[in-house]
Amino acid sequence: MANTFSFVGKLSRKKENAFVEKSFGSGWFTNELNLMMTCGDNVQWLRARGGAWDEKHADKNKVMTYKYNENGKDEAITVEWSDRFNKEIVDSIANYRTYTIDTEIKEVRDEIEKSGDEDAIAKSNKKHKTFITEIDFVKWLNTVTAEEKTKDWVWKVTGEVEYSYGNGQFYRNFVPRRVYHVDPKTEPQCIGTIKTFYSSDCIDETDNDFIFNVYTQYYDSQCKKNCFCEVPLVIAKDHEKAKGLKRQYSKAEDDAVRELSVNVKYINGAQKVAISMEHLSDDQLEMIEDGLVTLEQIQRDMGGSVYGDKKTETRITDLARGYVSGGSKETAYEKSDLTKVPCKDEVKEEVIDIFDDSDDI
Repeated sequence: MANTFSFVGKLSRKKENAFVEKSFGSGWFTNELNLMMTCGDNVQWLRARGGAWDEKHADKNKVMTYKYNENGKDEAITVEWSDRFNKEIVDSIANYRTYTIDTEIKEVRDEIEKSGDEDAIAKSNKKHKTFITEIDFVKWLNTVTAEEKTKDWVWKVTGEVEYSYGNGQFYRNFVPRRVYHVDPKTEPQCIGTIKTFYSSDCIDETDNDFIFNVYTQYYDSQCKKNCFCEVPLVIAKDHEKAKGLKRQYSKAEDDAVRELSVNVKYINGAQKVAISMEHLSDDQLEMIEDGLVTLEQIQRDMGGSVYGDKKTETRITDLARGYVSGGSKETAYEKSDLTKVPCKDEVKEEVIDIFDDSDDI
């Protein structure tokens, strides 16, 4: 199971170099889009990148993908580049190999469909676009997010969390696959699922938190194999799941490695915390000492919470699907596998108008 994320918030672009095109001597080129997503108190960066061969090497362009056969099993297929927008072919591709951008709010489309207005339904459906190559997905997402009218829209973005290694450190990227325009009243969220691997003695603690020094797996394109990356996870000691998760992460013995998938909240920003004595000024402390006011009165007067220090961390919220009934599982890995150093340490495209002039965002 891939590590995944699900964010709800607003998308914004860097003033410069949000969309980057790179060409290589081989004839390969890439389009990369970098977006900032503000989800309430959290800010995360998304990166989508796709590549293809230039016009001189166009005969190399093929889409190697999967579809579901008559038995519902995956079947590898090759799609000709010129057929990659063929609706019948696109509809046959396995869902996990596609990319989606929908600029129509679901509830709005539902109302349009109830109306029976065929023209309005057709116009709404054109706002839902599915791609079978990442580069086409990146181009359309670039077009959508560059529009002035979308800058204040609320989006739900889901995708995969990818890790890479270079310059002696690991990098994490949130790579989108599904982008949906949602009701502006939708609550912000920054959640995901991580498959973790751990061995003995992986638990540290602070006054308030348990810290699980665990690893996750990623595919290293240089090594051509799966490698491990450390991803410390945190849970408050007073969290209702803290005791059980501590027990789960204590099950590995000696050099054995166990696995456990968990749901998490990605945090990057200053979070609201309940007002306590440490947040009060000298004057406020003096008023409490003199009996003029109470801490509870000050809390109510100040709204009950304040922003704490900026944090970048991943907090566990619960066990993930597949591990709820049985908890952690044994693996064939050994403790030394987790800490092995990975191996040491993409190009200009002819503009193809794949969206007709009547396409709305």
